[in-house]
Amino acid sequence: MRVAIHHRNEAEAASALAAETGGGPVLAGDFAQASEARRVVKQAAAALGGLDTLVYCCAVLHRAPFLETTDADFARVQAVNLEAAFAASQEAARLMVAEKFGRIVLVTSVNEFAPNAGLAAYAASKGGLRMLGRTMALESRPTSTARRWRTPPGARTSRAWCRPGASPGPPTSPAPSASCAARRPATSPARRWSSMAG
Repeated sequence: MRVAIHHRNEAEAASALAAETGGGPVLAGDFAQASEARRVVKQAAAALGGLDTLVYCCAVLHRAPFLETTDADFARVQAVNLEAAFAASQEAARLMVAEKFGRIVLVTSVNEFAPNAGLAAYAASKGGLRMLGRTMALESRPTSTARRWRTPPGARTSRAWCRPGASPGPPTSPAPSASCAARRPATSPARRWSSMAG
């Protein structure tokens, strides 16, 4: 398995993580611009020789009362947490549809359904991310995409992936183990793309 690691300005940490996960490529990009997310996904796929899995866990958090949150504050959070996730997922999904196989994991938060004071922009972005993932899974049903949802402590992970011949499952179905989620048919090595905040 080879994993490409994305970072914004933490090259040393990203390189260390890449070394722990097979020595895959390290790609820099500021996801405040959706175009950067698209570029990084394309570069990752080119470097890995394809793309089987996208893990989007890049996010920013702005803490301020609702009445003190500016348009710029709100837009910045949505840009990284939601718009770039949309862009990265769309680019990855296009590659996966062509290969008839793929997985997209969107890491959200308990704030997608449980609000906290001072986190209006963040909660809005995570609620949007949840519905983005659910819609992607729903639209991929004609291509035999299984849908799974898992809630680890303190976070919520929306997981959708394509597997030829699989039967679509309800959103409440349990997720497979991590090893199962990362497994690729023996005919081709897994190629993964991951995003880390920094």
